[in-house]
Amino acid sequence: ERNLFHDADNLASVTVKTDGNLEVEGVLGINRRIRPLSQLQRVDENPGAHVIYEVDEHLSKDEDNVVPQPDINAEERGILIQDTITKLPGIIYPEVYIICDHEHSKKFNRTEIGVEYIATFINAVNLRFRSLRNPRVQLRIVGASFHKFKED
Repeated sequence: ERNLFHDADNLASVTVKTDGNLEVEGVLGINRRIRPLSQLQRVDENPGAHVIYEVDEHLSKDEDNVVPQPDINAEERGILIQDTITKLPGIIYPEVYIICDHEHSKKFNRTEIGVEYIATFINAVNLRFRSLRNPRVQLRIVGASFHKFKED
C-alpha cells in the first residue's frame, strides 16, 4: 500500500492521503488513534484538522484467552521445549482472511476505505509482533469480505 506508513519504535501505523487536504488516519501507539475531523467539524481556518484520541484496551490481562498447559514435570518440559525450538522456522507467516460484518462494513462508504483500514490495522498488529522471537511472526492478508447488506 503506497499510502501506508509506520514507525516501529512507537508502534504507529497510519495511512496518509493528500487529495487536496492532508488526511492521516490510523494507530499511534498502543492506545492512541488519529483521524481527520469530519467535513462538518472542520473550521474554515483549518481545513486539515485532525483529532487524536485515546482508546481503552478491551481485555485486561486477567481476561486473556490463555489455554493452560498440562502439568508436566521440569525434565519433560525441558525436553519438549528443546525439541520444539529446533523444529521451528525463523519466521512464520499466518494467513489471515478478514470478514467485516454489516455493522462494521457500513462505516466504509467505499471498499477502498475498508481495505486501507484493514491494511493499517494488520500493519499495527505486525508491529506489535516484532517483539516476538523464535519464531518471529508476520501476518499476511489473503483476502477480505465486506458484507454491505444486513442478513436476517
